[in-house]
Amino acid sequence: MTKTAKKTLNKADFFLLKTKVVPLEVDDLGTIYIKSMTAGEREGLEKKMKDEIGKNGVRALVFVYSVCEEDGSLVFGEEDLESVKGLPSSVVIPVFDKSNELNKLSPDATEVAAKN
Repeated sequence: MTKTAKKTLNKADFFLLKTKVVPLEVDDLGTIYIKSMTAGEREGLEKKMKDEIGKNGVRALVFVYSVCEEDGSLVFGEEDLESVKGLPSSVVIPVFDKSNELNKLSPDATEVAAKN
């Protein structure tokens, strides 16, 4: 077998990259979309997580940074965080779990959320 040479990406190739959007079936709700985060979104999430450790909001924060439209645009903003905290855990936890998987969130993030 011959090896297929992989393309070496150039600057323009990087700027063509798009975030990945995956469907998630949530019981009693239907299909919602979860996205891989951009570098900026990930930085914002990590910064805000530190603020939410003692406020029972880590899972809700991941939800806000993850739930999107089919085109990848986020549905919620940080201004929705307190409202999202009031959603049923049966909706928030599957999003949190899928986002952890998709975005390769660190074990520390999961551990912090488990303490909440």
